[in-house]
Amino acid sequence: MKCKSCGSNLGFGVAFCPKCGAKVEESAKPGIKINADQIKEFSSNISKKSSEALKKSSAVISEKAVEVKDKAMEAKEDITNKLTELDRMLESSITEYNDAYTLMNDKGMQLYVERCRAVDSINNVELLVNSIANHPKSFDTDFEEINVNRKQFTDACEFAKKEVDAAIDLHLKLTRV
Repeated sequence: MKCKSCGSNLGFGVAFCPKCGAKVEESAKPGIKINADQIKEFSSNISKKSSEALKKSSAVISEKAVEVKDKAMEAKEDITNKLTELDRMLESSITEYNDAYTLMNDKGMQLYVERCRAVDSINNVELLVNSIANHPKSFDTDFEEINVNRKQFTDACEFAKKEVDAAIDLHLKLTRV
């Protein structure tokens, strides 16, 4: 609809022209007259079209639902297979861990036993060294006496050997003559 004063386009239901401000006449306002038969016919057409659209959208939705269901079942099966494989891998890892732990524990116990033996040996060596280092002074006197006696014994043995050798030589000389 156009303004009678300035000719600009007017929207429906306006009371004044937005360009020039002139009052829009009542006759220029749109009016729609609809009777009850037209409303029933219009309502019937809308019902039919909405029913058809509902059937079409329902069919499309059903197809999409089947596709989604199939994909969901495939995904579920894939996840189930992966979970089964993960369970198998976990059991294998647990077995390997337990084997390694048992081996380490056994080696650790062997090492502990060896360590205890080594500590005992070190303690025994320490006691022996301390007993030697802390010997009584009489040991020194006894060892000196033993050395003197050994020297005397060795000298006596050498003297006896010389005497025996001399006696043998004399005997050999006398028996040859």
